[in-house]
This record gives sequence, C-alpha cells and structure tokens, in this order.
Amino acid sequence: FPVTIRRSSKTKKTTWVVFIYALFILAGGIIGHRFAASNASLIAGVVFGALLLIAAGLMFQKKTLGYWMALVLAILLEGFFTWRYAKTLHFLPSGLLSLMSLFVIILVALKVGKRWRLSR
Repeated sequence: FPVTIRRSSKTKKTTWVVFIYALFILAGGIIGHRFAASNASLIAGVVFGALLLIAAGLMFQKKTLGYWMALVLAILLEGFFTWRYAKTLHFLPSGLLSLMSLFVIILVALKVGKRWRLSR
C-alpha cells in the first residue's frame, strides 16, 4: 500500500478508537462465552479482537496496512452483527456492536480516503 498516513491528533484519535473497539470485541467474546457458554463467541472474539489490536498497533506506527486491516475487519464484523441483530432483534449485544462497527468503518474510511486523495 503506497499511501502513507501522516500523524495528526485526529489520526491518534482514530487509532485509539480502533484500539478501544478491539477491546470491546475481545471482551464481548469472553462475556459471550461466560454467559452463553458459546465457544464460537470466544473464538471469534479472541481472533477478531487480536487482529484489531494488531491493526491498532500498526496504526500507531503509521503503517497504512493497519488502517486497511481495521477497515476490512470492521466491515466483516458490521455484516455479522447486523445479521445477528436482524435475526434476534435484541439490541444488546449485536445492535450496539453493529453501531460501533459502523462508527469505526466511517471513521477509518474517511481517514484512509482523505490520505489517499492527498497522495495522488
């Protein structure tokens, strides 16, 4: 990815948002396992949470790959949580995590899009 992300206070905020989102995903998987005995929640939460933490770490290092990783992972999670919410119609946890995923998608996509346009 030839695009370089310049460090600004907004970039730091975006990175911190992805980091906190990763912790929510990780915690959600653990909570899902504990309360619903769902091994799938535990595995998905740990895998996606760890990948998002790696993405946030790359973002802290100004690596464009981190932004793309966060964007793709958030899109995948958004699709899953929206499907889950439509199936159950329970706002917690799927509706809330769907909204959080949408927020992360918008934030990261705007950051990547802005930097991509500036580098052209």
